[in-house]
Amino acid sequence: MTFDDLKMKPMKDQPNHKSYGEKAKGLRFLSSLWWCPATMTLGIICLGLLVIIIMLGMQCPCPQDWIWHGENCYLFSSGQFNWEKSRENCLSLDAQLLKINSTDDLDFIWQMTSHSSFPFWTGLSLRKPSSWLWEDGSPLRSRLFRLQGAFSQMYPSGTCAYLQQRNVFAENCILSAFSICQKKAHLLGAQ
Repeated sequence: MTFDDLKMKPMKDQPNHKSYGEKAKGLRFLSSLWWCPATMTLGIICLGLLVIIIMLGMQCPCPQDWIWHGENCYLFSSGQFNWEKSRENCLSLDAQLLKINSTDDLDFIWQMTSHSSFPFWTGLSLRKPSSWLWEDGSPLRSRLFRLQGAFSQMYPSGTCAYLQQRNVFAENCILSAFSICQKKAHLLGAQ
C-alpha cells in the first residue's frame, strides 16, 4: 500500500471537510452582523458605569477637613471667636453652627471634644426670656441635655450656649470660643 492509496481511502473517523466549510461560512456571516460592535460598545459602557458608581461610593460625602457622622458633616474651628463671628464663619462655609438633634449627635460631639478642655460654640442662643432657639428657629428639646450657667440671664450682646467637657453652658455671646460648624452630607441618593 502506498501513501496515495491511504490518501484516497476515506476513513470513517476522518472529518467531513464540507461540513467545516459550511460552518466557517456561517461564522463569517455571524461575525459581520451589526450587533457584534454594538455588543462590544454596550459592554464597554457598562464597565465604565460600574467604575463610576464604585468611585462615587468611595468618595467622602463631606468636604476636605470635615468629619462625617450620620447625615451631617462637622468642622471644628481652629480659631476662637465670639458667637456672632463664629456664626458668620460657618455661614461663609455654607453651614451653620452646631445643632444637636438627637442623643446620637450629642454622643458623637462628646466623643469628638473629649480630648479638649476648650469651649465650643453651638447654634443655640437665648432670643427672648426663657426662649432658647437653634439658629434655624427650632426650640431646644429639654431632654437632650441640661443647660448650666446663666441660662436665664439676658446679656446686652446676647446669651449663647457652648459645650465644654461634656457640659452645655449658657454665657455671654461676646466671649471667645472655638466653634463647630455643621452641614448636610452629600450622600448618594439624597435629595
